[in-house]
Amino acid sequence: MNIKLRATGENIDLASDFKLSLTLNNPMLTEQGSMSLPCVLPPSNRRRLGFPDKIEQAKKIKKTFDVVINAGSYNKLALLRVSSYNKGIVGAFYLNESEMYAKMKEVELSQAFQIIRPASDFYVSGYFPESLDMMIKYLELVMFDNIQDHFHLFPVATDTYTKTVKVHNGREFTGTYYNLINEYMTTAKKDSTDIFATDLKGKRYNKLAGRTARQIHDGENLIDVPKGYGITPFLKENFVLRRIFSYFGYELKESLFDTDPEMQKIVLVNNTADAIVKGELNYAHLVPSGTINDYLESVRTDYGCEFFVSSDHKSVEVKFWNDIISNRDFIPLDGKAAGKYIPTFPEPKILKLTGKRSLDGTAMNFDTLQKFEQNYGKLKYIKTPLGNPGNAPGFFYIQNEGRVYEASGPQWRYICPALFDQYEEIEDAEYESHESNREYLPHIWGQTLFSDGSWY
Repeated sequence: MNIKLRATGENIDLASDFKLSLTLNNPMLTEQGSMSLPCVLPPSNRRRLGFPDKIEQAKKIKKTFDVVINAGSYNKLALLRVSSYNKGIVGAFYLNESEMYAKMKEVELSQAFQIIRPASDFYVSGYFPESLDMMIKYLELVMFDNIQDHFHLFPVATDTYTKTVKVHNGREFTGTYYNLINEYMTTAKKDSTDIFATDLKGKRYNKLAGRTARQIHDGENLIDVPKGYGITPFLKENFVLRRIFSYFGYELKESLFDTDPEMQKIVLVNNTADAIVKGELNYAHLVPSGTINDYLESVRTDYGCEFFVSSDHKSVEVKFWNDIISNRDFIPLDGKAAGKYIPTFPEPKILKLTGKRSLDGTAMNFDTLQKFEQNYGKLKYIKTPLGNPGNAPGFFYIQNEGRVYEASGPQWRYICPALFDQYEEIEDAEYESHESNREYLPHIWGQTLFSDGSWY
């Protein structure tokens, strides 16, 4: 057997009685993947491995090394992780998914997204006084599906403030309002044309309010903000995943994130209000904080999937739990068994997937669809509420709003957001619980305070 450093081609010295014990795990069943038992390498490797015994170094001690393990016909890429020094260099070898996982635990998500695009990268034909104006026009065209990019845009409510306004009959009204990211220009003036622009298809649309410098509410106070403030794109999930694995040298194969019409719409919402103010877009400001491993763990929980590295370490494939469980293409392993198998019978558990509900409007009386239907009856699904519900009593999930309504007489009556956790409730059952790091986002309705300050 020999083990070689990939960076320099040097062989690592091994003791004459050195043995490497490897455990090959299915990544569906463990977060560690495949790895060796801890082993000790001779002190003669100190220079090759960055003198891990010297704590007085000026730079951070290097703990991971890319290696190749050769043993006869066995040839495997791996990652050596040094953990300590005690009369030798103590470490372990990580293979397949483990090599990738070990690196991901140390890298912040923002580190993989050091992509800075200047305003000139967002080209739209026409005359623009400043490059930022062209950039905003480009983002508006993305918002209205004229241009496809790594992101999408739509209005998102952030912090609230209280304001007293005069309504159309002269009376005063005090209400709670939201500041908006990606807010449209709006007005109650019927003859106003300044708030509109034309897209590439010749259709009229409302401009983004961030096209101009303006004032916004910071609590009870008004503050001045520059052009571009309050405009931020939301990176698409399929781009984020592809970028993560590309950062580590892997190609992410096409999956449902790319082909399913609904999953293509999944984005990472952020509240970076000054994302484009400097005339550039830094992708690192559009992703959540935390390590890449933390983020992928959230993806696994949210969508019930796992990431498999190919045997040649060149690509990654997304496989969904339901597809794996329902697959019946069994591979006979009789000739590969080292001995007679010993069956074990663990207690079955029900998978419980839940999300965070810290935002206003996400609370639910019944956190699962099962509980809701036990109390209200079968939930019906329609895309949009079409006027008077007429003679169709019952409870409806309105898909374009993400809310549940009751058809009550001549009116639709709001019941709750359609933010159901995913698990089946069975009496006396044990659960395997996984809480997502992502927040549930509610769909909100309210009175309109137009961007020019008028009220409707």
